[in-house]
Amino acid sequence: MDTHHLPSLQPPSVDFIDNRLPRYHPVFVDPPARYDAMSGQYVVANVQTVVPRPVNASTTPHGPSTFDTRAPRPALKDPQTYRFWNDIFPEAMHSFQCKSEAPRGVSGTAYNIRGQRDWKAVYEILQAARDQYKQEGLFRRTRRKMADHVGPAVEAVDVASTVVPDSVYSTPILGSLAVLLNAVKTAAGVRNEVLGSLDSLIPTFSTAELFLGVFQEDVNIREAARQLTVSTLVAIEQAIAFFLRHEIRKAGKAILQGADYEKKLLESLQAIGRRSAVLADEAQKSHIYQSHLDSIEARRTQRSLLDGQQRSADTLNSIHRLLVDHVQQKSQLRAAEQEILMLRAENVRLRSTSPFEPGGWIPSPAQTTPSTTVYLSQAALRQVLDIAEGSATDTEFVNDRKEMLPWRQRAHAEQVVNTQQFQDWIVSPYSAKLLVHWDFQLPECIAGISPLSVLCTTLSQALGAQERFLSAVFFCGRHVETAREQEALDEDSDGSRSSSSSSSRSSSGGRSLLNSLILQLLDQQAFDTRSLSQQVAMSVVQQGQLDELIHLLVCMVRQVPETTTLFCIVDGVAFFERTEFQDESLRVLSALLALVHDQAVSATVKVLFTSSPGTEIVRAAFEPEDLLLDVSGLPGGGELGEERLLRALRGA
Repeated sequence: MDTHHLPSLQPPSVDFIDNRLPRYHPVFVDPPARYDAMSGQYVVANVQTVVPRPVNASTTPHGPSTFDTRAPRPALKDPQTYRFWNDIFPEAMHSFQCKSEAPRGVSGTAYNIRGQRDWKAVYEILQAARDQYKQEGLFRRTRRKMADHVGPAVEAVDVASTVVPDSVYSTPILGSLAVLLNAVKTAAGVRNEVLGSLDSLIPTFSTAELFLGVFQEDVNIREAARQLTVSTLVAIEQAIAFFLRHEIRKAGKAILQGADYEKKLLESLQAIGRRSAVLADEAQKSHIYQSHLDSIEARRTQRSLLDGQQRSADTLNSIHRLLVDHVQQKSQLRAAEQEILMLRAENVRLRSTSPFEPGGWIPSPAQTTPSTTVYLSQAALRQVLDIAEGSATDTEFVNDRKEMLPWRQRAHAEQVVNTQQFQDWIVSPYSAKLLVHWDFQLPECIAGISPLSVLCTTLSQALGAQERFLSAVFFCGRHVETAREQEALDEDSDGSRSSSSSSSRSSSGGRSLLNSLILQLLDQQAFDTRSLSQQVAMSVVQQGQLDELIHLLVCMVRQVPETTTLFCIVDGVAFFERTEFQDESLRVLSALLALVHDQAVSATVKVLFTSSPGTEIVRAAFEPEDLLLDVSGLPGGGELGEERLLRALRGA
């Protein structure tokens, strides 16, 4: 018993749709539409905006989630693996060579970086020059270490120059000491800055590689990265010249130039920082712009989601109205028939006299000995048939792929509901059949499904929401490949059948259609299996004999009560007109059409065949009665609207 019931103001059909339908098919679990008691119809439910989870939200107390497949940001440590950074190297090297000439002492040596083809060669030359500079003799290393600590001496000389009185002896000596010590301090500072700046080249490269990888098509990022590369090459060349320059020349330049010592080298190092900042600024701008585009796309996607949900509600409402009209007409017809029968009975009673006097003895009927009959339960019947679940899987497949079909073609297919032929077929209280073709300007077909397949799915969904309706839907295009694969296996085995041959054939062609319809009826209706066991040879059914399976389906349909309407929807009929399927498929399709005129069937049977392209053989059963509807001749569908479709169906 359900624990959640709708308020009493809502009709029983709503309680059935909301509480019972989810048990029969997952498509009805948490549907996008909710019943509104004020308007008396289904309306779109509120849509929750999908917000991306933070990275750490993908982990659980039991470990990382297996559903989050996003790769973390790579650790970029080796410049040789920088694909995007190396891609712009040739262009940057060309600009670098055109921008300046090589410094004296570098051109013509093994340390010349001009003309190199990749960063690996440039970086190896830089490392070689740096290693030579740092490993030259014990005396030089000791002198450089002393120069790094010359700061206190410079301060002492400055203090002495202010304390010691000026004289012809002290002033020149202190001045010379100050010049020499300041020169040493400046040279040491330049050396430390050069070495420190070169140590930061790898992080600079990795930043540029990251931006180039994220914004691959952004010309602004590429230009900024190119300029950064040129500045880096200039700084590397100046640093190599610094490493190779003789110590005496360096000392002389430090004394003569003072604060301007190695100014060009220092400016080239500072240019790297400026170009890195420009690159980061361009990346920030690109990120803002991309975020803006993503926001627009997210709003467009949300709008599309809302439109799709609205179309779904419109379709359900339209079909619901058509089905309500059908039930009303059927009820009116039944009431009229009952009234006629009552009048006839009353007429017979008035015209006839009883053959027995009142109080006379009437012999009791002969007592018959009940015979014991072994019969199958419904669950046992399913085991005998050994039919795999397929209808729900096919319906889910169509629902998952329908967005891949052009929306204009889907909207065009929806126009079928607005035609008089379709409305006569669905509203009529009598059994009826209809064939829908799409002959000209064929629509796109994906994996055996077409826009007509989507229409059949929508119609089946609406029928499943009604208590007095049974619906069985089948998609022929989803059951054609298995037969071909099995034929190939049979040929490879020289005609010997494998153990899976019968099961393969039962999932393709007309046999698959027959099995699917039987299974769907067993899922929706309780049958008198005792009677079925007496009418049908179950041992022959278990062997898969086609005629006995057809007989089983006919006997089951004859048990469906008079108050119920059975809808049999078969999509893609043209697939089963192929040579390899004709023998069995045409017999099954003919049996379905015969149910429409079967006097032993109490229920109202509605048979709908759809096909794109059109059929060549099956159409002969519809054309004489003008029961063939061609979609290609209908007006364009305009805007796609499944909810609008359902409202049109209910109002027809």
